[in-house]
Amino acid sequence: MRFSTDNGVPLYLQVAEQIEVAILTGEFAEGTQVPSTTAISATYRINPATVLKGMNLLVDQGLLVKRRGLGMFVADGAQQRARGKGRMRFLGERVAEIAREAVTLGISLDDLTEAMARRYRQIAGTDDSADRTETPTSVPSASGRSTGRLSDGMDDSPTSVLFASVAQMQRSGRTGSSARNRTR
Repeated sequence: MRFSTDNGVPLYLQVAEQIEVAILTGEFAEGTQVPSTTAISATYRINPATVLKGMNLLVDQGLLVKRRGLGMFVADGAQQRARGKGRMRFLGERVAEIAREAVTLGISLDDLTEAMARRYRQIAGTDDSADRTETPTSVPSASGRSTGRLSDGMDDSPTSVLFASVAQMQRSGRTGSSARNRTR
């Protein structure tokens, strides 16, 4: 876990988001105990009340359960609930962000769909295009100059950064909050 006071996200939300990510990725499996508020606060030098506030958010969301005298544990079905929450957030926020950026850059819906499908297949391991040669598509940046190729996603244009973010979230099993990027 890594926390930042420079990103404008309250620490208790960062605690909740990072524990949620650990649940989503299976790092904290259902039924297992999560680190105590004391352990987290001592390790990361965060006020115990702040840590508890973040953990209580996850209790309220049904991701954690309190066991009196024992601590907090990952609730049964927590990973599925976290995945559903992340999907809703991703589809509601990130897809809109990607679509806005594509429109701003003048990327057609067909090109965006093709690029997303190709990247999804690569990440999912079902991409058979390694043997095919693709024609790169030049993508103008917000300043109007070409920043690279959309097809390889290996430049620093805003669209490539968005595709890389989606790819990273898919690799890590996250489909929602960008907390990991903000707090690491």
